[in-house]
This record gives sequence, C-alpha cells and structure tokens, in this order.
Amino acid sequence: MAKSFYIIIPLIFININSNAKSNQDRIADSLISSLHELKNDTNKVNLLVEITNALNEINYEKAIYYGNKAIELSKELKYDKGVSNTLFYLAWTYYYMADYKSTMANLLKKMKIDEESGNKRQIANNYNFIGNIYYSAKNYEKAFENYKKGLSIYEELNDFEGARFIYNNLANIYVQYNELQKAEENYKLSLNIGHNMNNYRGLAITYNNLGNLYYKHYKNPKAITYFNKAIEFVDSINTNKTKVKVLVYNNIGDYYIWANNYDSALVYLYNGYQLAKQYYLPSYKNDIAASLSKIYSKKENYKKAFEYQLIHKKLSDSIFSIDNSGRLTLLEFQYEQKKKEIQHNITLLKQQRKTKTSIWTATTIFLISVASAVSYIVYQRGKIREAKLRNEKIKIEAESLSEKLEFRNKEIVLMMMNLFERNELINRVINKLRSVLPNLKKTNYNFIDDIVKDLRGNYHENILKEFEYRFQKVHTNFFRNIRKDFNNLTSNDLRLCAFLKLNMSTKDIASITHQSINSIEVARTRLRKKLNLNNVDIDLVAFLAAY
Repeated sequence: MAKSFYIIIPLIFININSNAKSNQDRIADSLISSLHELKNDTNKVNLLVEITNALNEINYEKAIYYGNKAIELSKELKYDKGVSNTLFYLAWTYYYMADYKSTMANLLKKMKIDEESGNKRQIANNYNFIGNIYYSAKNYEKAFENYKKGLSIYEELNDFEGARFIYNNLANIYVQYNELQKAEENYKLSLNIGHNMNNYRGLAITYNNLGNLYYKHYKNPKAITYFNKAIEFVDSINTNKTKVKVLVYNNIGDYYIWANNYDSALVYLYNGYQLAKQYYLPSYKNDIAASLSKIYSKKENYKKAFEYQLIHKKLSDSIFSIDNSGRLTLLEFQYEQKKKEIQHNITLLKQQRKTKTSIWTATTIFLISVASAVSYIVYQRGKIREAKLRNEKIKIEAESLSEKLEFRNKEIVLMMMNLFERNELINRVINKLRSVLPNLKKTNYNFIDDIVKDLRGNYHENILKEFEYRFQKVHTNFFRNIRKDFNNLTSNDLRLCAFLKLNMSTKDIASITHQSINSIEVARTRLRKKLNLNNVDIDLVAFLAAY
C-alpha cells in the first residue's frame, strides 16, 4: 500500500479488525472455544470462517488451518457460500503475507463459485480486491482494468456504496498516471456518495487523499482544509478507526513539513507514531520514523534524527523485501496462468488434429486424395500455431526472468543509497558533536565520546566492496565477460561499468564514490574510448546491458 494514497476494499463484505493484536487474540480464542459446542453443520462453517477472519492478521498458520477446515466441512455439506466466504478470508491471509500468488489463486476459485451462483455483487468485490493486489504490486494497468470491471457491475446493480470504493481507487491510479484532473473528479464522486450515505470512514480516507493531491501535486496550501475534514470524520468513526487515524496523522505531519511548520508536524507525527507502535502497524511506523528523522535533523537534534533514521532503515529493509517478494509471487502466478493457457491451447489443438485424422481415415477411397491434401494443410497450420504458442511461452519466461533481474538490480541500488545516506547522516552528526566539544566542560567529554563511538559502530566502512559483492551475486559473469573482450580495463573502469549496468545516474555514482559529477563524466568519456565507442553512435548503458 502506498504511503500517500489509501486503497479501499468494500467493508460491507469484510470485517478487518484494526484493534491491538491482544484484542484480536481474545476474540479468536473465544470463537475457538465455542467450536466443540456445534454440530457439523453450516453454523459451524460460519464460525470457522469468523475464526479465519479473526486470525488472518495475527497468526497466518492458524488462519490457514481453520480456513481449510471450513472449506473441508463446506464441501461435505455442499455449502458453496461457506466455501466462497472462506476463500475470501484465506485470500486476505495470503495478502497480509505478501503471497500474492496464493491470494490470486484463492480469489479466482471464489470468483468461479460466485459466477456459478450469479452473485454479481461478490463478483464486483472480487474485481476490486484483485485490483488492489495489482495496485500493491505497482501494476497500475492491471489494477485499473479490474477496478473498471468492478465499477461496471456496481453501476449495473445501482450499488452506490460499492461504486464509492472504486471511484477512490481509480483516483489513486490517475494520480500514478499524473492525470490529476481525473483523479480529483473521481475523489469528489466518491465524496458525494460518502456524504449521502454518512460513511465517515470512507469520507476520512478520501478527504485525506485529496489533501495529498493538493499539496504534493498542486503545491496548494488548501490541502490543510481537506486534512482537517479528514480528522473531523475520523473522530466520527465508531469502531476500528486506528489505521485511518494513523494514516491521516502521518500525511498531515508531512504536509506541515512541506509548509516548514515543524512544531505542528511533530505533534501529529509523534501521536501517529505512538499509535502505529501500540497497534503493530509497521508500514506506518516506518513512514513516520523517516519523517521524524527529517524534522529532528532540521532542528539540529541529531541524536533523535539518527535514532529515528535507524528505526526507518530497519523497517524499510524488511518492508522492501516483503514488497519485492509479493511482486515476484504475483509474477509467478501470472506466468503459471499463461503457461496453463498455452498448454490448454496446445492440448485442444492436438485433440482437434486427432479427431480430424479419425474422420479422414473413415472416409471412402474416393475422398482419400482430397482428404490427404486437406490433412496436410491443417497439419502444417497446426505446426505453425504450436510453434507460435511455444514461442509465446519462451517469451513469457524471458519476461519473467527479466522482471526478476530488474527487481534484484533495484534492490542493489536502494541498498547502496541507504548505506550512503546513513553514512552521510552519521558523519554530519559526528562533525556537529565535535564542533560543540570546545564549549563543553571536561566532565561531558566522556558522554560525547560514547555517542561518537556508538555512531561509528553503525558506520559502514567500505560501501564499494559491499556493492561489488552484491553485484557479482546477481551478475555472476559480467566482469569475466567484459574482461575477455576488453583486457585493458582497470578496477575503477570495471566498477563504473557495474554502476552503469544498473542504470545508475551520474549524480548517484558521484555520491557513492565521493567524486564530483564532472569527474564521473570524464571517467565515462575515457571508458567509451577504451570500449571503442568513441566514433560510434551507441549508448554506453545499452552497450553494457548486453554483457
């Protein structure tokens, strides 16, 4: 889920509990203790579904266990509604685990049941959920496609509440596409329905998103009007409002940083941070820690800035890993679906050919010559189609590998920049502490010296060696292949080649290597000469991508 914009799934059908984990544990334990009192009927299935829902954020293994029990009993009772509901909450469990492959698999099974029963509203809910999965994986084109399918059904049913969710989510997509006028129009459509239905939660989320749109993209202070509206409606929500409140506090805090009102920003961000910490919301805690580090750095309270920077670094590494894992599982799912489709087409083609062959064999001798000619033509066409399908399969596999490699490259670059920024912050703090030493009493020297030692303990001594190690883990043969063709390259040349292989900017390379931008430009020119590209119209990055 993106920091700035909140996506919505219909809450009529689901009941996500935002209270503290201990409260969810108590609810789950209470439900589990009631299981033995029920016979194996639909009431027991419904209770198992409730247990799955109560556990899906706090204990994945137990949620999956009780979900499977619910499906098993539902199938025995031929209770399709029980299977459909359980698949939905199991999908949520896998979604929280960032296992988008299993999330999609469960939703598609649910979709099949809902289509067979003709439950259009559930089908629309499924499309909205699938859209959110693609949005989380940053596949905005697929997200948009599924949102539009869901909206079409909601409008057909005159389901204004369902349409309200979709309008908000479509607006988030338009923001990503930088189509800001369309984004604002969709947010306001969502607001109109929300006001008519007194949906305070939806109003709070959409007003928050409008506030972000106005200050992040329009650079307009009117954003605070929308943020104040968001707070007003958050306070009107009766239950489960913690996540929405933390979201709004986070974004108002960032707005005040943008407006250079650091004291007001601190009030909202600190309150949001405490709630995120108390209710176990690591993603929000990570975002707010980064903002708090920025404020304390501006206020020259470097000890606090560094403290929150460390929290942000630790959480962001974990979240980045989970995010990438989620995207990769979705890619695997898409690849497997496409592979099954291709295999199905090949099987159908073979069956068609077999059937036609049998018919032709049974024809009279008089038609043998004609049938042979037709058979030959069909056979050749079948071979061509089969070859095309195989080529498409190979293309999909290549695209999947390419996207996985791109994720690995981005991971390396992000790790490098995080290490560099952390080192820079540590250096600034140490220099600041040293500058105040002459003004301190001798009794304070040891205290300052301890802080400096702690900071140095978190300083990464050799970022470039770390980079080379991680780079070679992903691109194992790159250095060997390029040395084979150009044995005159120095170690610095090879390192620059690696940076360019990852498509890093001149500015980022200069930062990491502690050189000027001009020096990097000169190094690039020399490298082109060594690679015999001086008089050739070939892009250096594209040339290195081939190795």
